Amino acid sequence: MTAVAGVVLAAGASRRMGRPKQLLPLRGRPVLQHAIDAATTSRLGEIVLVLGHEADAIRGAVTLPARARVVVNPAWADGQGGSLACGLAAIAGDAPAAAVLLGDQPDVGATIIDAVLAAFRVDEDTAVRPVWRDAAGGAHPGHPVVLARRTWAELATL
Repeated sequence: MTAVAGVVLAAGASRRMGRPKQLLPLRGRPVLQHAIDAATTSRLGEIVLVLGHEADAIRGAVTLPARARVVVNPAWADGQGGSLACGLAAIAGDAPAAAVLLGDQPDVGATIIDAVLAAFRVDEDTAVRPVWRDAAGGAHPGHPVVLARRTWAELATL
């Protein structure tokens, strides 16, 4: 079976930040590079990096593995749903699902990605996502989210 693809969303303008947070330095690398490196060292197959605002500057600041490519969402200002649709549409081949990672979450590592991939059952699950617990025991949805291919057409309408 073909590996699950990865979609790294990094198209936003970082309006509240005032500059692209994807490029902020963290532990000697841009924040976005951490998400790319996690995807690269995980069991994901193809990796699609979705850029938008400041796409050229961001693309020039990161290093991509051979199995990754960049797509630019021309409608990035319309929100994350459009960037998700753009990334899913760009996946080549017959990947059964896509793991969606956020480019501004540098501490979501390969271990978490691989655990979510291991929990995903191609023929049974529509979506799988991790859950984290706070100090009081409250559960919170996390990332990445793995989305079965059969959901992509509907997700494109977001």
